[in-house]
Amino acid sequence: MKKVICRLLACANIIVIAGMLATGFAGCINPAHHPYLSLIGFAFPAFLLANLLFVVVWVFVRPVYMLLPAAGLMLAYSPVRSYSPVNITEEPPAGALKVLSYNVFYFNSDNLPPDVPNPILKYLIASEADIICLQEYVPLVGQDSLLREMDRIYPYMAVMASDGYVAAGGTRLAIYSKYPITEQERIDITTRGNTLGVFTVDVNGKPVRVINAHLETVGFSKEEKTHFSEIVHGVSEKEEMKHKSRVLLDKLAESAKIRAPQADEINAYIERHAGERIIFCGDINDHPLSYVRQTIAENLTDCYRETGRWMGYTFEYHSMYVRIDNIMCSEHFTPYSCTVDKSIRESDHYPIYCYLND
Repeated sequence: MKKVICRLLACANIIVIAGMLATGFAGCINPAHHPYLSLIGFAFPAFLLANLLFVVVWVFVRPVYMLLPAAGLMLAYSPVRSYSPVNITEEPPAGALKVLSYNVFYFNSDNLPPDVPNPILKYLIASEADIICLQEYVPLVGQDSLLREMDRIYPYMAVMASDGYVAAGGTRLAIYSKYPITEQERIDITTRGNTLGVFTVDVNGKPVRVINAHLETVGFSKEEKTHFSEIVHGVSEKEEMKHKSRVLLDKLAESAKIRAPQADEINAYIERHAGERIIFCGDINDHPLSYVRQTIAENLTDCYRETGRWMGYTFEYHSMYVRIDNIMCSEHFTPYSCTVDKSIRESDHYPIYCYLND
């Protein structure tokens, strides 16, 4: 009987490993061609967790079979490292550049009184970052003293609005820098209201192209975000859940199809400027195993993958947990201590920062 149970469990473990590999390498699927199929990457953490649970199961059932989930982890080493890296934290050397990327959710202006010091602005002032890239930026009113302090710390600042900013849903990017911003340009992308800018920063006489990106938003309404939470927690009726799931999947697939060529444009820009110092920051609105992240990281170092720890969710909202904010760099830089900072919760994103030594 025990032999039969072991065989059944081994078959189940093999199926889990197959699922882990299929979802882990979902970034090989271009959403522009197969938008729905590309979504399987979202299931990776479930298969990873199931495989880890099999380690515990085999400890009690038959320890020698622990080699099976161990082999699965080895085969899935690359996606595991991208999704949840385990790195030894190293102190950045003196003089390393601190870069911070933060989707500020319009400074949460709709939910915070304008006459109260804005906590996101206070966080930026205290961050001690050298370069700050912001997404979903808006000019603030009633924050004169804090804005003067920002101007004192960051004498260089630039803003770029999306082509559709005046229309509903358009967004702005902003960059604050302790170093001169000498140029700015837009990378043309097909989008419903997002934007992609490059700001050249003169860091001690060395030009650095800082790409600030806010890629295509999924566009879930508040109601749809609530539906997602209900599906996760299983509180909807079966037929209602199927309908809600289909609507959410359609939106995820539609936005993924738009983001894929946006990532291609970023990679093409990076290739055109090969040999130059490049830093990529931004909200890519896609998970760590996606075609989008994989494409952008093709010619750059993913700082969180190389120096971060654990899953590092930068977006936690209505039961959605995913790392969609990134910092990457060209080979000129050595990254240190890439961190998702969960000390501030006023935005629907957490800031991510990293130290880069040239």
